[in-house]
Amino acid sequence: MGGGTFLAFVLITQAIAHLFEPLHQWTASQNKYRVLISVLRVPMLQKRTSITDAMRNHMLKHASSEVVMTAIAKYIRKLNNKIDDAKASKIAKSLVDSASRNNIDACLLTALVARESSFCHEMRSPSGAIGLAQLMPETATALGITDPTDIAQNLEGAARYLKMLIELWHAREDAFEMALASYRLGPTLIKACDGIPNISNIAVYLDDVLAHFIKLQGLILEIDNDAKTATAKNGKGVASK
Repeated sequence: MGGGTFLAFVLITQAIAHLFEPLHQWTASQNKYRVLISVLRVPMLQKRTSITDAMRNHMLKHASSEVVMTAIAKYIRKLNNKIDDAKASKIAKSLVDSASRNNIDACLLTALVARESSFCHEMRSPSGAIGLAQLMPETATALGITDPTDIAQNLEGAARYLKMLIELWHAREDAFEMALASYRLGPTLIKACDGIPNISNIAVYLDDVLAHFIKLQGLILEIDNDAKTATAKNGKGVASK
């Protein structure tokens, strides 16, 4: 069995038990991954900071929550035209509320969900991942989520998990890349590698999340500018009277 084939076999067989294991199990599982990484010489992704840089420079803090929710709902409908306005607004509100409660960026959380499911809340992966944020049942349980099929709970679980992962890697210059890779591949593997292994199209995954993030930022800025322009025009009209 070649190294690449064996690596795929190992990742598949370990996925259910370890890919999204609870945080308290990370340290105990690192040694086995380090051995596998050493034996298989897993290729590593070159360090990138494009998402972390974008997070530092984003414009979300300048827009109101109403503008952000409007932009997210519009983006949801654009990405998945099977979702009606009412459902898009419900998902957008849950995204913004969950991001706010967990002190993370709503735009980043939305970009993650966009990449994970394209906002198809009925989605289930072959490995058992559930819903909008593709939470594994074990992860949902560890995060205190009782019904991961529920839209609000699913997004709350994703926000809590992403928050934990961002805090785990906050001292690194590629903190957000590491957090997102951990969300996708599992924190134990990323921690054992002390970097991002170049497997499972992770580079494409990170590129896609960044692309969604940038598009959302542009949409938020556009809606925010339109709102400010309308307010200014209304103000001038009132003043002229």
